[in-house]
Amino acid sequence: MAGIKDEEIYIASIIDYSRNGTMRVATPIGPIDVAIPSSWIGPGGEFAGGYPKPGASVKIVKSRDRWHCLGYDITSRDLFVNNSVNFTSSLSSNNLRDFQPDRYLIKAKNGTRLYVDPNGISAGTANYSFDINNSLVRNNFKQEISFTDSYRKISGSIKRDLGFNSDRSLLNSTLNSIDYENSLVPIGMDPSSTVNRENTSSDPRNPTLAESREIFYEFAYDYNVKSYQQELSSYQIGINADNENEVLDITDSKSDNRAIPLSLTLEKPNNLIESIKGTVVDSFGNILDINRSILPIGKLDEVSLKRNSDKTVAYKNILRELRKSIAFHFEINARKDIGDGLEPPSSLANEEDSSSNYYRDRSKFFIDIDKEGQFKINIPASSETGNIPLLTRYENYTNFASKEDPDILADQFIKPEDSKDIYLDSFAGYASINLSGTKDELDGYQSPIDRFTDKPIKYGTAFHDITKTCYEFSKNASYLIANPPEELIFFDKGSRLNETWKPLDYIVSDKIIVTGKDANGGGRSGMINLDGFVSVNVGANTVDRQSLWIDTAGGIIQNVGRDKNGISHAASFDGKVYWQIGGPGIGNTFDTRFATENDTYMNGELDIRVKVGGHLAIFRIAEDGIWIVSPGTINLESDQHIYLKAKGDIQLEAENIVMYGGTEKRIMSRFPKNIQFT
Repeated sequence: MAGIKDEEIYIASIIDYSRNGTMRVATPIGPIDVAIPSSWIGPGGEFAGGYPKPGASVKIVKSRDRWHCLGYDITSRDLFVNNSVNFTSSLSSNNLRDFQPDRYLIKAKNGTRLYVDPNGISAGTANYSFDINNSLVRNNFKQEISFTDSYRKISGSIKRDLGFNSDRSLLNSTLNSIDYENSLVPIGMDPSSTVNRENTSSDPRNPTLAESREIFYEFAYDYNVKSYQQELSSYQIGINADNENEVLDITDSKSDNRAIPLSLTLEKPNNLIESIKGTVVDSFGNILDINRSILPIGKLDEVSLKRNSDKTVAYKNILRELRKSIAFHFEINARKDIGDGLEPPSSLANEEDSSSNYYRDRSKFFIDIDKEGQFKINIPASSETGNIPLLTRYENYTNFASKEDPDILADQFIKPEDSKDIYLDSFAGYASINLSGTKDELDGYQSPIDRFTDKPIKYGTAFHDITKTCYEFSKNASYLIANPPEELIFFDKGSRLNETWKPLDYIVSDKIIVTGKDANGGGRSGMINLDGFVSVNVGANTVDRQSLWIDTAGGIIQNVGRDKNGISHAASFDGKVYWQIGGPGIGNTFDTRFATENDTYMNGELDIRVKVGGHLAIFRIAEDGIWIVSPGTINLESDQHIYLKAKGDIQLEAENIVMYGGTEKRIMSRFPKNIQFT
């Protein structure tokens, strides 16, 4: 160094540190206080730099009556030999890439480093880097966990807490503690065997399964939102400091444990959504199939790497079972109307609610897909005061306001006086069902307002008036509303069918109550609107070669339009067509909403009514017999025989009864008993 004499540079040994940012060193001329090398200390406790350990050899220099530490004495062998690796040799080989022009480096003895250079920033052992030139963030860590106020994410090898409560001695959070990671057990392809990279005679190869799992919260995690009942008490007594800062039991909390999947529950409603990609493994290390049932991998000898002596056979058997495991899982912790008591539905087997109502109150929305690509979807029913999906389009305020006012730009941020951004308009072709409610509960909010009509949007369907489905069976039938009203069989006033047939009040209600004690808007699982054509191809199962099972708890209301040929439904059946109408119903213990409905045997009834010339042609099979009614001619023709047989009378009534038409000779014969036509 220019201007500095050799006698002003010394090799010193660090004695200790003081709180004023200096260190005391031993030199040939006695102890000297020197500033910590390459460090900065601020008045608020800020620090940048590093501390050489006491006893280390450093080089110091005196400049302008002040002593400075230049750094370690690079010639001191006792300092730079670590685990028999010489520092200077390492510097000249593997670590030379760390020391480059225009680079600021911070490096620990285990190789962990942080450096900044014109290319960007790199941290760890080159695990995390920001590449400025390529606008690239790179991360090659094997495990990644992230915790924010909105979600938690765990990605990497599947690890589970397999210890029993009596064996646990956790001192930190099971959610975000780094120490907790060391107590978790990796789960391999065979969960009963230790994970292993190599295949040896004693320990077979057993790669770790992987997952990317996320939990999303309803409320910010920092607010420590608890169960509904606990939260209710907070509003009743107020939140004090002890309640607000309540510390959960870090050893037993499932909802705040990062190694516990498939645990959404209304007992902890703040955990709102869970998603898993990879392999779904339960809290105790079991691989699950699409029904969330435990697969036998590791449980039986033939699918165990540990107990099956033929590892190749075991591997093939494990693959067979492993493809049954869930590869994608998405679940919403669906919440229902649980009453004023805010008590979640019971899950006990002997509770009435757990075995009735199709378990509706405990039903969650989920989609599970296994590794063969088979899916299982469950969509719960809404409560009586839940949403009713409407056929609507929407626009943001600025989008249409800019069309009306040239001073407003299409993408301008502008806030209207009512602070309303999204405006709806209905595209239902026939929206005829009113949504009504109690004024005190949802005054003006029973249904959204249509931005075009400025009236509440009604419930309906896109193409037909659903309330007029099969209107000829109701009190709105055309023959009843005619002026004057007519009989069903207009040409035969005395027909018995005119007396026995009772028109229905309605098939579809024209009003739904969405609030209050009489609310009846529930039991809905969603709405699908398809603006265009759909082609559906359905394969067949193996055991029965059947393509579709449909089991509906209630009636199917359907309106079918017509094509250019006037055809509403054209179907070809390669085989026989069997229809069974009538029989026992669904047990009313399954659903208490319909507990008073008849669930025993009910006679079938088939009634087809075809409008012809403004009147009805009727084909009816019911308890009172079979009716064929036509406002026109009825023709029965057969290339072979027609049999009419009755235990009672066969009556013919007409203005004229003509036995034979034409002039050809006919023979009327009476066959002896027990002789049949051939």
